[in-house]
Amino acid sequence: MDLDPRATVALAPSRLNIFFPGEDIRTRLVILLSNGEELTAPVVRYRVTDFWDNIVASGTEELHRTNPFGGWVEIAPKFQQGGELGWFKISLELYDGDRAIPLENPALATGEPCVTFAVIPPPEAGPHPDSFFGICEHGLDEGWAEAMRRAGIRWLRTDVSWQEIQGFRGGPVNWSRLDSIVGTAKDHDIEVLPIIDYTPYFAAQKLESVREGDPSRYPPCEEDWRAFVRMLVERYQDKVRCWEVWNEANTGFWLGTPAQYAALLRQAYEEIKAADPGATVSIAGTAGVALDWIRDVVSAGAGPYMDVVSLHPYMQPAPPEYLLPGLLRARTFTETELPPRADGKSGRELWITEMGYHTLGNERAIPERDQAWFLTRAMVQAMAAGVRRFFWYEFADGGVSPYDQEANFGIVHKDLTPKPAYVAYATMERMLGNGRYSKSLAFDQRWLRAYSFDTPAGNVVVAWSVSRSETVSWPAAGPVTITDIMGRKQRLEPHGGSVELTITESPVYIQGIDLSQMEKQGIALISDDPSAIKPASGGLSTVNLVRNPGFEEAVPNVDFPRDWMVHIRGNSKFSWTYVKDAADAPEGAAYMRLRNDSELEGNVYGRIYTRVLVKPYTNYTISVKVRTKNNRASWIGGGPGWYVRFPLPQDTNGQWETIERTFTTGDETVWELMILLEDVDEQVDIDDVRVYEGVPPGL
Repeated sequence: MDLDPRATVALAPSRLNIFFPGEDIRTRLVILLSNGEELTAPVVRYRVTDFWDNIVASGTEELHRTNPFGGWVEIAPKFQQGGELGWFKISLELYDGDRAIPLENPALATGEPCVTFAVIPPPEAGPHPDSFFGICEHGLDEGWAEAMRRAGIRWLRTDVSWQEIQGFRGGPVNWSRLDSIVGTAKDHDIEVLPIIDYTPYFAAQKLESVREGDPSRYPPCEEDWRAFVRMLVERYQDKVRCWEVWNEANTGFWLGTPAQYAALLRQAYEEIKAADPGATVSIAGTAGVALDWIRDVVSAGAGPYMDVVSLHPYMQPAPPEYLLPGLLRARTFTETELPPRADGKSGRELWITEMGYHTLGNERAIPERDQAWFLTRAMVQAMAAGVRRFFWYEFADGGVSPYDQEANFGIVHKDLTPKPAYVAYATMERMLGNGRYSKSLAFDQRWLRAYSFDTPAGNVVVAWSVSRSETVSWPAAGPVTITDIMGRKQRLEPHGGSVELTITESPVYIQGIDLSQMEKQGIALISDDPSAIKPASGGLSTVNLVRNPGFEEAVPNVDFPRDWMVHIRGNSKFSWTYVKDAADAPEGAAYMRLRNDSELEGNVYGRIYTRVLVKPYTNYTISVKVRTKNNRASWIGGGPGWYVRFPLPQDTNGQWETIERTFTTGDETVWELMILLEDVDEQVDIDDVRVYEGVPPGL
């Protein structure tokens, strides 16, 4: 027999630990000894803490035994008036008499002996098909749907997975999983965005230029594809009005070419619109802000066959402030570069159909506290950038493992007990659910971020600091209401025409301030541009921060440019040539020729890089002259976490082209600038690399 008794704790079956004010806030737990030893006088000691680790309740409860080895306990903390909103953790200790018995919760990846619960205001009733607020999840049942409804989640993105529905040509079709998801979602006023993806074996085609790999990632036979899409849309046209065609087709989820994807999209679009002319069709959400890949798809003729452009701009572990420049470029792309739609309607919406942060799994994981901050900051910036719909990835943890990042993206744990990000999501939906972006506020303290929204309740400013606390004077003629990300409100009375409020990394919602006075008093620049920065002395700089930008200076006796370095990872077949040819170089007499013969694979790449000195929270422009041939995946960028990535052209047809892009620094003062090749790239020629402060007009 195990001489060291241990016990497990679990939320009682059919319990949902998400409450509205006024409901009976009571958590029932089941506790069992794992080795079968009998309990004699068991009690549970508990302590309830909030998001800020404040102790809000504590006590001891008897364990009601249902058998000699365990039983159940109920914990019903009492809150002070107005203090019940937010996220809470119940930490538990099990005692049998004076003997402490180790306790763990196997539903949590950490095993910590605790459970969590949330208290949030109820959402506005009814379906909201125009809502910004969505979520990704691979399945749905009644408990999950009710937890989503309570959070104010209005949209669900989920896989169709053709290969699981139809096993062979002409054979039976199994709709049971999708029927259940769509029906359950509708019962809870949640709209569904299905992703039509993954080719069954019988339809897979290994066409010319298709990379080797899983046949479910191969382009399908057109006849089979059209028949399945038509059958799918006809079945769900009364319940589903939006469709996404494939997932991350710019990665290994699609092994065909951009032109082959363009054909797939056109065929799907034609079948969807034939079955349901009012339906909305999205291009596959791209991994990253992959505008050059989308341009290749458009060049192959698919431009008219997309109503929505979707992106997956993951940033992990970098904070989401790196998100905004790419979204603004994407918005400009959707507004200015796409041809008219095939259905005759105008305009394209920009959606984020995946983005999230995992809280365990590897060294890139972030704490649950930061996940709540980053969720709010990412979604607020996306709204300001013109993103029309945002599907956070994902709702529930995909498993119970501290070593698998895919098991830890959820805003609730596997047992549906909430993480703080769940409450942050619900708070944002209540504050901004019916709002529209209005203005940005730019401060001298460039680590501050603030965005103003027009809502039915009046103006709401969402404010936070990227890296440090800062006290700001907010002009106001009357009371100011502050709502934190846990939904708790505080009323401040102005003194001398303003209120003093310390802004931290945790966003707050501010109501009642006078924006016009903020600008008149020089506190902030008020702008339509969500990326506006309050001007400092001087304007656009012409000083290039890159040393040896044209590779003219070489290391003595080495054919490699001074001030640049090379890094090869994972046995990549990366090579370079230091070319000295004044007749061929676009600037000076030298350039770098890069090549990679390795297929795309995780952590396999080659790069050249240098470092530049930058100012925190400042806009910069990158410029480079490039000439490429058969280039699959290379980019220029870098910075912390290498999250600034600007793809280089696939093929410039023997001509040099100038690529110019902008980015905004965080709190860093040294920026690692690189050109990185991560797939088979026959030729990438680089010259005249520039980084300078400011943004040129029109860029």
